[in-house]
Amino acid sequence: MKHILAILTAITFATTALAADKIEGAFGLRLGDSFEPSGRRLVVEGVTDTEDAFEFVPKKPNPAFSTYVVFITPNTHRIYRILAISKPADSALANEQSNIIIALLHRKYGAGPFRGGQFTISQESRNVTVTIWSAGSQVSLRADYRDETLVTQASEERLDNKLKGANADGL
Repeated sequence: MKHILAILTAITFATTALAADKIEGAFGLRLGDSFEPSGRRLVVEGVTDTEDAFEFVPKKPNPAFSTYVVFITPNTHRIYRILAISKPADSALANEQSNIIIALLHRKYGAGPFRGGQFTISQESRNVTVTIWSAGSQVSLRADYRDETLVTQASEERLDNKLKGANADGL
């Protein structure tokens, strides 16, 4: 009986994993696609790579979010990150919205851990993270889609741009 239960449990988890969608993007944008910036550059609190950040109007907005930011590699203009931000009235509302978003993502992409105030689902080099971010009395709910391979490429392109024309003589 224990073996049958174990087999049924394994089949259930395998079926759930197979049924999960791949993380490809959000709000009408796909990670890895080319993107020509037309919106304004944004400085997003708590984000370090803002030189690559541009506001955009989503093709498929979600009513939980009010600001949408796309991050692109500096030279090849490939999307490596998509960030949606809401500004709930208070932390109780942020928690309520977060629970709804997490449940929807869990159904779409499969299970993920909840650690340190954030929920993350990872698939190969891509992930989506939901966080409640706060600074003083400011609270925001964030859904953050990333392609880690392209995050690395963006860093390499920024470094290449800084090193253009640098003199390495005598090093």
